[in-house]
Amino acid sequence: MAERFESLILHGTVLELYEADLNFHRAFVHPSGNDELGGIIAELEQRTSSAPVSQWKTRARIEQSAREHHEMVDLLQARDGKRLKALVERHIRQS
Repeated sequence: MAERFESLILHGTVLELYEADLNFHRAFVHPSGNDELGGIIAELEQRTSSAPVSQWKTRARIEQSAREHHEMVDLLQARDGKRLKALVERHIRQS
């Protein structure tokens, strides 16, 4: 999913990129089996604008999101919960 998102930066539409981002986040939490976390993510998605272009202010931010997706997967595989938690917070806040 992270690779799909990244490939769409140059070769996809804004809508495809937005959908790939949603799919990444859903797939990222699904293996946890934590239905409440999945519900929180769905709720956060509903709170944001339905206009995909409002999600990222610049192309640099889109590229940063792609790097963060890959890093989240790496940190999850490394079982580095502390760094993963900090990264997820930065990713959500887009800081």
